[in-house]
Amino acid sequence: MAKSGRRKGGRNNGYWFDSRGGWSLTKGIKLCDPERNHSKDPRAEEDAKLAYMRWEVEKQGGRENPGRQVQTIGQITVVEACETSLDHAEKHGCKSTCEMRSRFLFDLCTGYPPRFRGYTGGPDPRERIHPGCVLKPVSKLTKLDIENGTDAHQD
Repeated sequence: MAKSGRRKGGRNNGYWFDSRGGWSLTKGIKLCDPERNHSKDPRAEEDAKLAYMRWEVEKQGGRENPGRQVQTIGQITVVEACETSLDHAEKHGCKSTCEMRSRFLFDLCTGYPPRFRGYTGGPDPRERIHPGCVLKPVSKLTKLDIENGTDAHQD
């Protein structure tokens, strides 16, 4: 007797291919390319994955920031991601948690110690303890960037 359900080792990607309807999500949502054409090719799994990620980004942008233009993941810089994270923490978190996160993220982005937060004059470049990653796209952020930032404080 055949076992029903998901195969062992399988996973739910959040989207699937149906021979009658093409690539889709739950509730009849069709996955489309950037030109809004519905994909019906069963071999186009990579295109379906990209369409699903686009749909996730659009869903997030529409729910939390209705007037904001949605950016693709590769265009968001580290500082923009940090600001979004802090905005969320301020709305839903404890004040001390927000303060701690803002100190860490300032250091991560700029490479300067947190005591320079809110500093109106330009800090002395000799005070920088690591390169920082303020303009780096999130898609290019690596574990090494984070480790370099935290290891700079071990001295």
